[in-house]
Amino acid sequence: MPFPPAQSARVSQQAAAQVQPIAKESHPGSPVVVVRPGFVISITVMASGNKEFEESAKRISDNGDISLRLLGAVHVSGLTLDELTSRLNTLYAEYYNQPQVVVDFVKEPEEGGGSPWGYVTVMGRVVRPGKIAIPPTRDLTLSGAIQQAGGFSTSAKDSAIRVSRRKADGTTETFDVDLEAAGKSGHLDEDKVLQTGDVVFVPQKVF
Repeated sequence: MPFPPAQSARVSQQAAAQVQPIAKESHPGSPVVVVRPGFVISITVMASGNKEFEESAKRISDNGDISLRLLGAVHVSGLTLDELTSRLNTLYAEYYNQPQVVVDFVKEPEEGGGSPWGYVTVMGRVVRPGKIAIPPTRDLTLSGAIQQAGGFSTSAKDSAIRVSRRKADGTTETFDVDLEAAGKSGHLDEDKVLQTGDVVFVPQKVF
């Protein structure tokens, strides 16, 4: 529903005022996931305990905008979910008394066994070796990929997991991860975020 020009200008000013720099990391090894073009998000607007409306699947346009009821086009690219929620709460306060907006990422169903965000391959001693789709949030960790592959088999050696990654120059780099030690020490930064094309190999224990 369109709104008056004066109100539109007020909304635009408020939106501009809400833009803040975004930290790239909340702490070392933990990347902050931000909204980007192509992502799909769900938005629910509550007011006075009642659901006013729900947008179950809104895709971010190439220029980083989404079109929302009452607000029209809102630029969201580069915001974290918390920042986007705060912005929408402010904007919808023009229409509802103390609105509560809930925003979340939507995982799209895979088409033809692929994923628009790419995939990683998990091999070796896991229950279901194969391709694991990278979610829209692009925050698939090593342990998360192994979990989606059914977890370790009984003969897996989780202290020497090898990750192979193809670099831009065509060469391949490899690094080993000791998930067992990382779990015991609490060094979660060792649980690396994987990139599309990565190959994970879980070796067998030597008895």
